[in-house]
Amino acid sequence: SMDRTGDEDRVGGEGFSIQQVLFKVCPLGNPTPCPCIKCVPCCWDVVDADGMAEGMLRRHPAPAALPEKVRGVFWFKTNAAPELLFTLHGAGIDADARELRLTAFGAWEWSLNNTWVGCCELVACGLPSGRLRFQFDETWSFARMPITLCFCIPLPEGIARAVGMWYEMREVAEAAGKGETWERNTYKGTQKSPGSYKFVKVLDGNGRRLPAYDEMLASIEARELVGAWRSTIKTRQQMTKRCSPIGCGCC
Repeated sequence: SMDRTGDEDRVGGEGFSIQQVLFKVCPLGNPTPCPCIKCVPCCWDVVDADGMAEGMLRRHPAPAALPEKVRGVFWFKTNAAPELLFTLHGAGIDADARELRLTAFGAWEWSLNNTWVGCCELVACGLPSGRLRFQFDETWSFARMPITLCFCIPLPEGIARAVGMWYEMREVAEAAGKGETWERNTYKGTQKSPGSYKFVKVLDGNGRRLPAYDEMLASIEARELVGAWRSTIKTRQQMTKRCSPIGCGCC
């Protein structure tokens, strides 16, 4: 694989591993899994982007109840956050209500840049154990995305809109029916915020590479700046939690 780190992953010109640094300053940074740290957010795996995408499907085969258009691995194409990939295969499914429940930053369900910024986001956002609910319409082309904090505290829509944390996703019209391109919109009040972005399917539910897969890798290699402010570079090395949450509220 093409294993390289960007300038943001270097200190004094030398490549470094965030896990190695954490191990020196914090015993919880030990990347070796053991029972006493299994639920700590800084216990993670680091692999290249292509290995991460394929690994997500190996760890989480598509459930039979999950519609084809939301199966596979998706690329956070224009997301300004240091996040690259996610899958909905590990989400809880209520088929009758057309609702999915996904733990934010779940193990091998969500990947982030292997950088200090990615590390901080994983720890800060992993600690509250947020859960996203995807409430789809009859065609699975639009979903409201209310948030539940600490597994059990729902964030009311009025408060979410007031603080700019109300989310919706909608299939892009030109790709309607295939589920390959989506808008994920963020709202403050009724206004769409600059934090909105598009995500694109790179692997289908069977692991077949779609055209956006090569586009994603090319974007990484070109160190393309993405996001509303053109401020984020997605890295080849990606990290994800090693363990899945067990409901204790600490990962």
